[in-house]
Amino acid sequence: MPGAPEVWLLGSSMWSSNVAAKLGLPYAFAHFISPEETSAAVQRYRSDFQSSKRLGAPRAIVAIGVICADTEAEAKRLYTSTELHIRRIRLQGKRLPVPTPEQAIAELGNVALGTDLVVRGTGEWPRYVVGAPEQVREELERMASQLHVEEMMIIAVLHDYQARLRSYQLIAEALNISSR
Repeated sequence: MPGAPEVWLLGSSMWSSNVAAKLGLPYAFAHFISPEETSAAVQRYRSDFQSSKRLGAPRAIVAIGVICADTEAEAKRLYTSTELHIRRIRLQGKRLPVPTPEQAIAELGNVALGTDLVVRGTGEWPRYVVGAPEQVREELERMASQLHVEEMMIIAVLHDYQARLRSYQLIAEALNISSR
């Protein structure tokens, strides 16, 4: 139908990459959900891709968590709330509101940021890229290059709306993306 949005398959497993390949659909891998299978799922999608009326060649993007702030220290502070939120979901099945960084720091104690494999994942890249604009840009470009994807989708789970908006603004500036 003219004007209809393009259909993509968003998945977080090898199963979803197989389905997207067999149906000849563009594929978005949810790295922020399942970072362990990112590389394998994208490679499988490309190798098993079957052309369709919609798509003659495979098109893949990766969806990753990103938290960016003016400084690395501030990005890491903001990330504590995301880290606790992910821990609660993964270990306790609790879907509570995202805590403030202060609540997260108090609850997490001295756990070294980014070292918890439940939160980070055991894949090649962490579930979230966290840092100042230049650090984030470099990591996203490295990951996109290694995965051979031209596009990445980002998600920022933060307690504070203004911090999330600022994160997206900083990422756009770092990647030289203009607003539309």
